[in-house]
Amino acid sequence: MKKQRQLQLIIVGLITQLALAPCISHAYQPNLYAEGLRAEFSGDYGLAVHKYELSAQSGLSDAKFVLGRLYRDVYGDAENSFKWFLEAAKQGNAFAQYEVATLYRHGNEVVTQDAEQAIKWLRAAAKRGSGQAAYALFEIVTDENEAVTWLQIAADRGVVDAMNELGNAYNNGAYGFNVDNSLGQKWLEEAARSQE
Repeated sequence: MKKQRQLQLIIVGLITQLALAPCISHAYQPNLYAEGLRAEFSGDYGLAVHKYELSAQSGLSDAKFVLGRLYRDVYGDAENSFKWFLEAAKQGNAFAQYEVATLYRHGNEVVTQDAEQAIKWLRAAAKRGSGQAAYALFEIVTDENEAVTWLQIAADRGVVDAMNELGNAYNNGAYGFNVDNSLGQKWLEEAARSQE
């Protein structure tokens, strides 16, 4: 009877551990990510990559994005960079979606230029709030009405190039806008203030 009770307690303990494992894993994730940040800022990139990879394996898209950036900027490893950016992008990370779109837009030794993929990922990033993605869509979509919509969104999100472009468009009557110098001036001044 005593052994049966001990077995029941062990089973309850195991079930509790299994039930709490995702919570513990996710609670530990930010600590690994923070440790990665500390290591990166102190210049210990090897340790940073290790901590970020552990965090990424737990599913943290921010860690995957940072790994993409480190592999690109520190190690010059385009293949691993794209791999991590793509994983983060698939999880909905807008920064990674923008990076993936940029890689498809321009291509490199790993990624073949693909305008459709670039637009797909730019739209995803713009829908998640990326002003830079909205401005890139303005630059590459062929439908003028859609392009102007993305230009307005990018300007509203504080992209300086978009504010300047929109201000000039109002001043010159471009993209189907009626000439409106006061609105044009407003956007140009807003752009100038943003650069201060």
